Amino acid sequence: HFRHPDMLPLMGNRGRENSQCRLDFLNRAQPDADDEGALLRWAMQVMADRSVPMCGLRGPLTTLWSCVAALQSRRILYAPGPPSLAPFEEIGALMP
Repeated sequence: HFRHPDMLPLMGNRGRENSQCRLDFLNRAQPDADDEGALLRWAMQVMADRSVPMCGLRGPLTTLWSCVAALQSRRILYAPGPPSLAPFEEIGALMP
């Protein structure tokens, strides 16, 4: 998922169509809340989306893990596998 032009050679002969579809999906997705809990729930739903898909279930696009974070409160939620199958769990606040 290399977006910067200088990084594109690292893609080799892999296609960019899948990455572009996911980027377009993320750009269209808009949260409908502004409190931290609702935003985290929204982010987890977006990452678990199977319509684009954001997470892959097999082959070279298999999602091994996913995480969402709230930067101001320093919270991280981690899904050990595709988030459409593996639920996110909070792994604790980061130390200051």
